[in-house]
Amino acid sequence: MDNHQAVFYRLVVWLQFLHFILVSGHNFSICKHGEIKDKYMFILMPDLDTYPGKKDQDYHDCEVGNENLLRCIHNVTRRCICTQYKHIWQDTRALLNENCKSYDPLQDTGCLKPVARKRRASGSCNKELAELRSLWRSYMNLEDTVP
Repeated sequence: MDNHQAVFYRLVVWLQFLHFILVSGHNFSICKHGEIKDKYMFILMPDLDTYPGKKDQDYHDCEVGNENLLRCIHNVTRRCICTQYKHIWQDTRALLNENCKSYDPLQDTGCLKPVARKRRASGSCNKELAELRSLWRSYMNLEDTVP
């Protein structure tokens, strides 16, 4: 490998790293919180209410606030989840994509089939669904601070 190739490969690595840094954070302060809450009521809430987990165990360790709760919702949905409730994860990502300008769901496709199959086999998505439902309930109970 000559010097030009080495420089080129270093440049490619640095550009990928820079892209990762620039798009890794989502700014949830510029989201349309009223529209998110309206669409949640009609799209996600019916699905989450039919999920067969314990509904009295609403607990999460996320700080209160619109931005913090949306960030935690994003973190839960970007995990690899079993395909049994795949529509809930897709609908949540679509809801954030429509109403948050800086949200890019394309970067959240890093965990695909091998891990998803492992999760489905173990049936471990009940914990994530319970956490997601708890986060959404906390988010819905907040009053809108942005008109």
